Amino acid sequence: EDAYLDLLQAAKTPLPGKDVPWLAKLREQALATYRSTPWPTTKDEAWRNTDLKALKAITPRAATPEAAKLTDADAIAPYLFEELDGPLAVFVDGFYAPDLSTVPETDGLTVLPLSHVLEEDPALVEGLLGAHAAPEDHVFRALNTASFQDGLFIDIEDGTILEDPVHVLFLSTTVAQGEPVTVSHPRLVIRAGESSEAAVLESYGAIGDGVSFTNAVTEIVADKNATLRHYKLELESENAFHMASQQVHQSRDSSVRTHNICLGGKLTRNDLNAELVEENAECLMNGLFALHGDQHCDNHTLIDHIAPNCESHQLYKGILDGQSRGVFLGRIFVDPEAQRTNADQHNPNLLLSKEALVNTTPQLEIFADDVRCTHGSTFGQLDEEGIFYMRTRGIDHATARAVLTYAFAAEVTETIQLEPVRERVNDLVLSRLPKGDMAREALE
Repeated sequence: EDAYLDLLQAAKTPLPGKDVPWLAKLREQALATYRSTPWPTTKDEAWRNTDLKALKAITPRAATPEAAKLTDADAIAPYLFEELDGPLAVFVDGFYAPDLSTVPETDGLTVLPLSHVLEEDPALVEGLLGAHAAPEDHVFRALNTASFQDGLFIDIEDGTILEDPVHVLFLSTTVAQGEPVTVSHPRLVIRAGESSEAAVLESYGAIGDGVSFTNAVTEIVADKNATLRHYKLELESENAFHMASQQVHQSRDSSVRTHNICLGGKLTRNDLNAELVEENAECLMNGLFALHGDQHCDNHTLIDHIAPNCESHQLYKGILDGQSRGVFLGRIFVDPEAQRTNADQHNPNLLLSKEALVNTTPQLEIFADDVRCTHGSTFGQLDEEGIFYMRTRGIDHATARAVLTYAFAAEVTETIQLEPVRERVNDLVLSRLPKGDMAREALE
């Protein structure tokens, strides 16, 4: 744990905005939190099903901007969507890669690297950066706040309606087992202005199939009557470590829909929080984790209903094969003032092997008396009657299993409104399944 403090002290590249008083104070608070907070262990309730021993065993190495300069277009090609015409911002090991990015000037839209903003006009993110994703709440969030070198600021101005999504691609370089691992701390700040409408795609990939460590923080602020669709794709190497924290802050009449798809990573932890602070806010939080081998994915969600007349909907699905491990802890908190809250949460899980395991804990904490809140969790195997029905129609057993598994995932993937992203996720799910190609033909 102290090795990460050593990286900060030995950093050759100065942190951006070092002379900005409010940012310096924020970083000092984050650093103090990190120094005083030990890394969580399985003795901590929120981490009892996620062991960080493998992450602690790596030797961290500071990221440098050289990788962003040396990476070519071929490296990012597998993670692009030709059908999407919106701005593209690419980062490698947490540093902006301008030669790989395409960010045309768009009316009502600001897309800038955080390093540029903090050096040239830090007032743009004052009151946004770190305002809601408080570093003292989470040790890895504190590490990111104290360490991040770069990231992206997306500002959708009041009344702006964007037809094309903004795509932010964070790539990590990888190394062989046993070598020092480059650590990146990406930061993404999104503000959706009053009565604006937009979509943001946040994706993570890897250069190579070796080991990497990404420690990301995403902050989303939705102003009055804003509509934001946010998609996160975690497609890193299956030897990657991925710690992520997402914080959503919603004002009156706003609507935020987040979709979190986790297919990569050896060890992934997602903390996704939303606070509905004014009336008539709506939050939808969907997720899918499809794991195999020895992958481990831990999803912790919190939707905090602070104001009355708000609603939230959660659907998180897990598909686990091999010896993979999944964790879901979903919490809905209803403040005493949040009367007439409408909230539901559902976490179905599909186990494709006898060695796969999922730990699921849906939670409701309700301190108001005029609410409608439901939650539920299920886990099980594929329906043998459904498999038998398909076999009577000439479909072999493995293909039938693949079709039913795809149908299970589709309840989440079909909520992805960006068609190219939806199709890519569906293809990736099928590609992991035995006879996935045959299932694709059967579905067509």
